[in-house]
Amino acid sequence: MLGSPASDVQRIDNSYIDLDGASLRVISLGQLGEPPQGQFLTVAKPFSVSAGQIGQVFSLALDDATSPNIYAAASSAYGLPIVVPDANGDGVPDRSRRGAPNAAFMPGLFGPVLADGGPGSIWKIDGQTGAVSLFTNVTFNGVPNSGPALGALAFDRASRQLFAADRGTGMIHRFTLDGLERGRFDQWRAGARSRAVSAGRLRSAGAPEY
Repeated sequence: MLGSPASDVQRIDNSYIDLDGASLRVISLGQLGEPPQGQFLTVAKPFSVSAGQIGQVFSLALDDATSPNIYAAASSAYGLPIVVPDANGDGVPDRSRRGAPNAAFMPGLFGPVLADGGPGSIWKIDGQTGAVSLFTNVTFNGVPNSGPALGALAFDRASRQLFAADRGTGMIHRFTLDGLERGRFDQWRAGARSRAVSAGRLRSAGAPEY
């Protein structure tokens, strides 16, 4: 029997991110033991990083180190839960459906605040030691990401730079491996110019307009 809408809402209101739960996990696929046939397999999981360390992440990139370092971008793909200070006496912040002056993102969503974690964070996992550190926070003219967080990450071997898409501004930011921003690209404005040029060429060629 399916739960009622009221019970589903109550369950969500009382659910919190498990700070000790795995947010990023390395899975060994080198020795599956049998050919793939769409079956379930038990595989080794030699390394995990918790939500308490890096928050919720989605996009990943690996650099060209001998033991590649992993870069993980903050994500809002799983929702944007917020909390307010505890009012019911259970010792944990209360979930809130609306923003408030004292509201904050739920712990475990964007990494530890004490490590400067936020919706613009890119985390680095050392390929040799597994140590976790903040690689950088993506900002726009010094303004932090407000919550949409980040999209795709890509590492370019030729320039040895990391590219990150900001879902809040639409910008693509370029970083050297010391975490310093070296430039950004406005894909939306460039795309609009490209479309305008293409339309102009079509009109000059006598193509019909729609």
